[in-house]
Amino acid sequence: MMQANHSFLESDRGPLTDVEQTIEKLTETTPPAAGLVSSPDHGEQDLSRLPSEAPYSVFSRGTKVFIIFMVSISALISPLAATVYYPVLNPLAEELHVSNSAITLSITTYMVK
Repeated sequence: MMQANHSFLESDRGPLTDVEQTIEKLTETTPPAAGLVSSPDHGEQDLSRLPSEAPYSVFSRGTKVFIIFMVSISALISPLAATVYYPVLNPLAEELHVSNSAITLSITTYMVK
């Protein structure tokens, strides 16, 4: 193990304090290659310098664009439909001869669906 040189601490203030001794013990037990990764085919390499490959996807670019488009459209349908549906709640309740709470239940069912 590599010993840390604390001569500057001892010469300035005398012997090491309890905190400094604890820090020294912790640094002695820490492996020197804490930021390195070891693999059989690459040896030791710094993790921040590993080359990365392009992300793999099963879908082609066109399929990914289509999926994003469909999810976006489906996310827009609910607020637009609710905007159209809310103003007609009272006339709809009167026309169907039901209470406002029963009509509000239809919105709850729609939103949960």
